[in-house]
Amino acid sequence: MKPMPRHRIQLHIIVRAASTAWLSLLCGLTVHGAPTTAEMADSIDPGGGVSLREVTVEAQSRRPARVAGDASMTVDASVTGQRMRAFGEADAMRWISTLPGISAAGDYASGVSVDGTEYSHTYYGIGGAPVFFPYHFGGIFSVFNSEHMPVVHLEKSVHTPDMPPRLGGRIDFAPRRGLTERVKGVVNVGLLASSATVSAPLGDRADVTASARVSYIDALYGSMLTSNSTDIGYGFDDYNLTARVVAGSRDRLGVHLFYNRDFLRTNDDRYALDTRFRWHNFLAAGEWEHKGERFDWHQNVYCSTFGSTFGMNMSRVGARIPSSITESGTRGHGSYVAGGLRGVRLLFGASAAHLSGIPQWAAVSGYGYAPSERPARVNAFSASAHLACEFSIAPSLRLTAGAKMLVYSSAGYRPLFVDPTATLTWTTRAGTFNLHAAGYTQPLHQVGFSDIGLASNFWLIAGRELKAQRARTAALSWVHSPGGDEWELSADVYYKRLTGASEYDGTTITLLEPGYSAMEHVITGDGRNYGAGVMVSRVAGRLTGSCSLAWGRAQRRFPSLGDRWVTAAVEQRLSATVQGHYRLTPAIGLDAAWTYATGRPVTPVTALYMIGENVISEFGERNSRCMPAYHRLDLSASWNFRIKRWPGIDNMLILSVINAYGHSNVSIVTFGYDTDEAVFARRESASLYKFMPSLAYVMRF
Repeated sequence: MKPMPRHRIQLHIIVRAASTAWLSLLCGLTVHGAPTTAEMADSIDPGGGVSLREVTVEAQSRRPARVAGDASMTVDASVTGQRMRAFGEADAMRWISTLPGISAAGDYASGVSVDGTEYSHTYYGIGGAPVFFPYHFGGIFSVFNSEHMPVVHLEKSVHTPDMPPRLGGRIDFAPRRGLTERVKGVVNVGLLASSATVSAPLGDRADVTASARVSYIDALYGSMLTSNSTDIGYGFDDYNLTARVVAGSRDRLGVHLFYNRDFLRTNDDRYALDTRFRWHNFLAAGEWEHKGERFDWHQNVYCSTFGSTFGMNMSRVGARIPSSITESGTRGHGSYVAGGLRGVRLLFGASAAHLSGIPQWAAVSGYGYAPSERPARVNAFSASAHLACEFSIAPSLRLTAGAKMLVYSSAGYRPLFVDPTATLTWTTRAGTFNLHAAGYTQPLHQVGFSDIGLASNFWLIAGRELKAQRARTAALSWVHSPGGDEWELSADVYYKRLTGASEYDGTTITLLEPGYSAMEHVITGDGRNYGAGVMVSRVAGRLTGSCSLAWGRAQRRFPSLGDRWVTAAVEQRLSATVQGHYRLTPAIGLDAAWTYATGRPVTPVTALYMIGENVISEFGERNSRCMPAYHRLDLSASWNFRIKRWPGIDNMLILSVINAYGHSNVSIVTFGYDTDEAVFARRESASLYKFMPSLAYVMRF
């Protein structure tokens, strides 16, 4: 093998330094702990300005989640966010990721896997519009504001016919249905960021809600993010605006605007290296909802875009690596009750969308590199229509059957997809059983060299070289509430077959190769996922909580790598969660959550050696090893109180400890060469969620 040119060695150093910058940032955030309880007490008037009253905040009296007969779940994000906080911020996604069959690869994952599907197979929506990247940097918390969008609808493998073009789960965020009757709001002050949400009526038939969250990591921790040779800065913010109008007894109109951005910069004096990461989501959606006695309809118009840019400069070499994706369209769905003894209901809808994107590309300039050309923008059009019929076979047996047709066009690739769907629902004294079989199609792919929340993974639009992904799903679910509403039991099993599943076979060095083309490093193949989950919940009384257990396999087979089935990177073989909430008094609540999961799959390095100035790695079978098992215990306590000087304002202090017994959960394993000792070294980087206290103050008015 020829020795690597000197400028290639420099670029190798650049990428290695940039790819580990996120870890240095997170390490810096752990230097300062949370303020002590005594310090917080000193900030309140010591002269008796605080009076503890037996008040119950409205959110505390609501159930965190409700499981429907079709196994879908409605989550109250404001309740779940109060019970599971990270760095003082409420986040429903943290609670959702503990449900059976829903997992993330680690604490810093950039999405969730539902029943063994990829992160990109999960649909995240606001107002019927997709959100392409759901997390802030490092998976600290999601971009969804729990107070602004407190109603979260979750579907795992059983979907209604209006399911958007995704192969996995569906997570929709929405405001509460009722209009605001008075001005009210919530202010949250946490360790890394603060947020505020305010709602106000606009007459008797309209309201508006605005929210913002701003981080102050650099302001408070900037000096701690600077080492002897490295300076790191990070920040993010997100904004929401929702306006709603009741246009009569049967019609509602709504408008949603959403924007978030993240930026990360590093300056390393050792390599004269300057790196910049930036990414953002922008979404605008309008909704019209009509509900009649027999006919109802929901229509929306939307535009959603996501863009990311990674740039770096070192001496005489620089690189800029951008990508973007935009989806604009309209989607409508409704139903019509035909009446009669059988109660026949027709489900129908249609959608049209325009996809436009620029694949990830690298503009490398400087020593030894010719100017790079920006790739052509990829455009695609899709239109779909679905029709299904729901009717009673017997008094306790209902069948929903139909099909969805998708027409797609992109640069000479014009397929027609037909996906059937059927759901059989049987209601008995022992609970409700659902047997579901359906097909799904997804024209978008997302690939990249890292799932850590840096937005480094990029979207690709299906075309002649990269076909659309498809799935065939069979699932059986069971939901039961024995003895009234105190307990809920649920279980499900699933099997999925995937075609066109994609992965990226390049590395960070690949991005800087002359003439780099993203499409040349995407491999496709088949997949199969199967597993089961069970959850027991107590939803009433002073002590509430849940226990869940899930087992699953996710495998892939890529012809370019051989005919063997290999473990998928998103597989989580076994996971378990125990959550509990105890209302000690009407004003004090105690919470605990313990999670366990087998380690995520990794491809082992079997040998390291040097040829010239190059470090060469030999790898074993793809994803044939696993990280050490993941487990942690989170504890929190909340106290509701009122201050005499602030009548009509409910206050809450929430003290929490993440990973209370300090287990070192391994997140990354790296291999490197120590030039001083002349040895190869294996390094395990543990999660920073290790006995991490957090304090939050919440004010409601």
